[in-house]
Amino acid sequence: MNWRRIVTAVVGLLACVACDRFEPREHVSEIEDIIRYKRAIGSLCDHYYIDTRILGNLLMRIDQQTHCETYWKRMEYIRLFKIEEYFPKKSEDQYLSILNGLMDQYRDTEIVLGPIEKNYRNGLSSYYTVEDRMSGMKYYIEYRHSIWWKSGTLNIVSKKDKINAIVTP
Repeated sequence: MNWRRIVTAVVGLLACVACDRFEPREHVSEIEDIIRYKRAIGSLCDHYYIDTRILGNLLMRIDQQTHCETYWKRMEYIRLFKIEEYFPKKSEDQYLSILNGLMDQYRDTEIVLGPIEKNYRNGLSSYYTVEDRMSGMKYYIEYRHSIWWKSGTLNIVSKKDKINAIVTP
């Protein structure tokens, strides 16, 4: 009797895990979108003085637009429909200026990804590396598998950011 329950639990768990397979080649456009967005934020901050409070609020609002597929569509949606709703009337021009600058940087960022290589798997997460051939920057990709939902979450960190996080606690 106990063996049946154990076998049923194991088969059920395997069925849940089997539904959530991550094939990096199928997610190349999503990976490029995330890398392009992160590089656009970095280059915008490097080239212009920006009030961090305004930038942080804008980035939070962009991340909340989960119904849009790409970061470009998220930024476009905010620019077209939500600027008046999300931000104070007196600061609308500042937010719009920063958003337009971020969109320009995003559009102008060129990315050519090399092959995506699997590193290792740790518990519910699979780790991959990919190199941007244009900049030479190596990125670490973490795909956290979800037990309850069909799709997991994708997290991408550059090698430079990872080193900075280790060096500065």
